[in-house]
Amino acid sequence: MNEQTLSKPPRAFINLAMTTVLLTVGLIVFGAIVRVTDSGLGCGNSWPLCDGTVIPPLDNVTAWIEWSHRLIAMLIGLFGIGMLVLAWRGYRKNNRAVITTTFIAAGLFAFQSGLGAVVVIFDLPPTIVTLHLASAMLLLGALLLSAIFAWHRPPTIPTNRDVVTTLAYVTMALSLIIILTGALVRGSGATLACPDYPLCNGEILPFNQGSLETVHMMHRFAVVGLGFMLIMLVWYMYRGGRGVLLRRLSVLALDWLPLAR
Repeated sequence: MNEQTLSKPPRAFINLAMTTVLLTVGLIVFGAIVRVTDSGLGCGNSWPLCDGTVIPPLDNVTAWIEWSHRLIAMLIGLFGIGMLVLAWRGYRKNNRAVITTTFIAAGLFAFQSGLGAVVVIFDLPPTIVTLHLASAMLLLGALLLSAIFAWHRPPTIPTNRDVVTTLAYVTMALSLIIILTGALVRGSGATLACPDYPLCNGEILPFNQGSLETVHMMHRFAVVGLGFMLIMLVWYMYRGGRGVLLRRLSVLALDWLPLAR
């Protein structure tokens, strides 16, 4: 009976992990709302309180936006503790990957939360804010991996990587670069640094024009690189006879590329 119990993935952990994943997505989206509405200091330089109070004033919209962002982060922390408990109880003997990724997610959450507090208290520059977003994206990836490792265990672990797997890793890395450089463009005020397209003030390499133009063009280069890699990924997906779901997902990712501009 014990062996059968251990061989079955604990449904509670998978459900909790996916709930935490969705909350993390909400945290990232709400963080973007905080940036767009300039609510990053809605609670002033006070943390974890909001201007010295637990509940912000009802008439302070920016404070409520920032406070709601912190509330989602708090829920993720509580759910993360639950994930650690369930992972240790259900997977410590038969699935070390779940234990490892869950503890990595816990470490990333602690780092992300601490960095968020530092950003608020010291009002740090956009580069640190971008690092805060990077840690949130890595946290999302770790949580998602924990859920996947708990839900699916392949019978064998491949020893080599094919072209499709390599392209998938490259496109994932480029997607992260696009997200981070996009946030840096917004935070540093480089949105209108390159008013023309596809060149930047008539140049393809505007590195001598200034940091804002450089950041803006690096974001564009990452988008172009991602587009090229996605085309190759779709090509190899169809050429290699991959499953219908994988082929459709690759095409869907390519269709969404224009949103990255």
